[in-house]
Amino acid sequence: MEESIPANERKRKLASIQRVTALRPHPDPVVERLQLATVLGWQVVVAKGEVEVGQLVVYCEIDSLLPGKAHWLPPAIKRRIEQMPEHKQDWFRVKSIKLRGQLSQGLIVPSIPFGCVESEIGADVTDILEIKKYKPIAFSGKFAMCQTNGGVPFPSHLLKKTDELRVQSYPHLFEALQGQPFYATGKLDGTSGTFMIDPETAEFLACSRNYVRQRPANLDVCPYWRAAVNAGLEEKLRAHPHLALQGEICGPGIQKNPLKLKDIEFFVFNVVDVRGGGQPLPLDKFQATCKDLKLKTVPIETIGERFECRSIDEVLEMAKGKYASGKLREGLVFRSWNQAISFKAINNDYLV
Repeated sequence: MEESIPANERKRKLASIQRVTALRPHPDPVVERLQLATVLGWQVVVAKGEVEVGQLVVYCEIDSLLPGKAHWLPPAIKRRIEQMPEHKQDWFRVKSIKLRGQLSQGLIVPSIPFGCVESEIGADVTDILEIKKYKPIAFSGKFAMCQTNGGVPFPSHLLKKTDELRVQSYPHLFEALQGQPFYATGKLDGTSGTFMIDPETAEFLACSRNYVRQRPANLDVCPYWRAAVNAGLEEKLRAHPHLALQGEICGPGIQKNPLKLKDIEFFVFNVVDVRGGGQPLPLDKFQATCKDLKLKTVPIETIGERFECRSIDEVLEMAKGKYASGKLREGLVFRSWNQAISFKAINNDYLV
């Protein structure tokens, strides 16, 4: 279960020691030189003979930035870097791509680099290999300055950051949800925000994923404070100071506004009781609280009494779809009713 994952394990492992668990031929018989490898819940297209089932490898997730001069990079990646413009050769971004019609997500390094050899399966080698995370530009226009991070860190001692784990990287969460009452919500393509009353100072806090955002003189330059004012969050939380709200901020100037909203809006996906460790409210109380406070929630797509998906591929297929605006949906978030288990499934059509 998610709650059994230690805090230091919840940090996304961009690169880790993993085992190749399956290897299949490319479905197109003409493409004999390619195979489909499985690592965790991910599919990676590899050259025939490059890896074997059971082999330990370094697996680099999508959105990893690999140092362009690293000696351990596979030859094919080195060749691709050499073909890039010189000013872009410092880093190579791992993306979701299609190779000969097959989805490939992540990069397998067959020969484990020096310094990682003694590591156990699952060990995080991101820092050892000097890998960084790709950070897309989320804001544009009047919000562009909000892309810069800094200031007071997120109050992690009161509640968890808003960062769901991907089902392909943590397939045991998929297994843990089997047979459990569950619900699935639409993953909105915006920027996450957390709002609460500080129990020590009684100050209203508007937070991005990693920082407390200071109230600017002009609210129109900060989507977090604009969302708070538009939804009347401070007044509502002062009436319920033990609650914190976590959700997605969407609208003009954020991620190209795929929902085609006319103004900044806040959609709640978690209501957290900050007393006693910051536990999210179960589904029934979550819905009732949002209704009482007149707050919009992320779209609840499915509510079921038993989660019975047969495979991660089935979950990923469910994640496909579009917003009402016609733009591709980012994906779905699956949760147990009691909030003990949760994971996200990103729409592969959106990624590609």
